[in-house]
Amino acid sequence: MKRDPSRLKVRSDLNLHPIQHEGENLILVEDPLGLIQGQLVLTQFAAALLSLMDGNQTLGELVEIVHQATQKKVPPDVIRRHIDELAQCGLMEDEKYFDSRQAVFDDFKRRESLTFRNAGTTYPGKADELRPWLDRILDSSTPSMPHPPRLIIAPHIDFRVNTETYGKAYSQLKGHGYDRVILMGTGHSIRDGLYCPTWKDLSSPLGTSPTDKEAVQLLMSSGDGILSDNDYAHHGEHALEFQIIFLQHLLGTGDFEVIPILCGSLHSYLCGGQRKEFIEDTQAFLEALRLLVNQPGKRTLVVGGIDFSHVGTRFSHSNLGIGDAGGNSMPRSGFDRCFHRVGCRQVLEG
Repeated sequence: MKRDPSRLKVRSDLNLHPIQHEGENLILVEDPLGLIQGQLVLTQFAAALLSLMDGNQTLGELVEIVHQATQKKVPPDVIRRHIDELAQCGLMEDEKYFDSRQAVFDDFKRRESLTFRNAGTTYPGKADELRPWLDRILDSSTPSMPHPPRLIIAPHIDFRVNTETYGKAYSQLKGHGYDRVILMGTGHSIRDGLYCPTWKDLSSPLGTSPTDKEAVQLLMSSGDGILSDNDYAHHGEHALEFQIIFLQHLLGTGDFEVIPILCGSLHSYLCGGQRKEFIEDTQAFLEALRLLVNQPGKRTLVVGGIDFSHVGTRFSHSNLGIGDAGGNSMPRSGFDRCFHRVGCRQVLEG
């Protein structure tokens, strides 16, 4: 169903992060699509205004909500001007956004491999530096499993924060070989679907590991209704990146195939207590996954790149909204300041 353009809608694919700059609380906008050039920072009021534009409010209704929240009469053209400014910054779901987004998806679809972006920053970017770096992590832990593991659960936390848990997980693979790795991880930017497989090969400073195309095709054909519309969620995703370098180092870059799968949120099922619906929706996909895990003649390892919690302001969990119509969570002073300053601006040059 086509959306009513009179009902204002902010982009649903943006990540908002509270920051401080020169003593002021601001909101840093992260755009996974890369449509916003440079680094964009919002005043708190501008972010609150965005939070109201969920596709259900017209301009008139938005003006009334702001009035009730701040007890100030603001002309609609003033609110409109600030909304136009937010749109010019690339924050709204409008025709220009949808066209630009599709162009990004089409370009990504044509790529044959994923080249990850953290090499050289989070971990060494050259093979002759990366291998000894990985060895130091692996040597910090002693393998405790006498038989080849069938499943490894490892974190995807920034290596600059912690490497010990990676060592404990991946040291268990020393001396073992596999034909195939089902590599699953948290999809931080999945906006639709529960799972997002990709046919793309995985490339790192250690080389390129091929995907098992037939296996991915089986999953694709079994995931009707629960798969992402495209595989763009893999762009810039670190959950699988931080696993593949260990796997390539331990198993040999070209000695195994990989089945890359990003996993989305179960929020809608959990909130509704819809366990039965979840089982029905995912049964075919999970059964296909089970067949791959147990396929005769294939030594298959399952790896989960999983952090068990993503909670806090770093993950945009603070309340940025004005509140309900009778609320007062946005101070009037914050509203006043918005109208003698730019609502959204380019600061903190990247």
